[in-house]
Amino acid sequence: MAILTWLTTRDGTLPQGSPASPILAFLAYRDMWDEIAAIAARGGNQLTVYVDDVTLSGEVVLGRTLWDIKQALQKHGHKTKANKEESRRGTPVAVTGVILRDGALLLPNIQHQKRHQLRKKLERMPEGPDRLRVEAAVAGHEETERQIAKRSR
Repeated sequence: MAILTWLTTRDGTLPQGSPASPILAFLAYRDMWDEIAAIAARGGNQLTVYVDDVTLSGEVVLGRTLWDIKQALQKHGHKTKANKEESRRGTPVAVTGVILRDGALLLPNIQHQKRHQLRKKLERMPEGPDRLRVEAAVAGHEETERQIAKRSR
């Protein structure tokens, strides 16, 4: 475990932009996500998770299902924010960092824009630690796009 921690952290934290960060954040709470996925399945829903962004999808999401999931999150020491909850029906929707449209997963335009801006920044940057951080962020965006494209096929 110490080697994995050494390989994947910087100053004891998961670096933002690292391709490993979302996966490790999910795995750290795998038991909780398995429990919540079971609750969602009982309600006839699909659970999608990306770090701390949780989406339930399906024809109908019952209030009881939402309540049970919130209870599971609370049991594991987490809270939800009512002002971040939203419900959509029949329109393209951002689902945990991707756009779900007509059954296809797409990268939001803002993600394309962020990656483009980072690449432009790299063109002007000298070698050094700052450049390595930006290169890692670009790699993270590219890996996210590969994962979305793979799941959309």
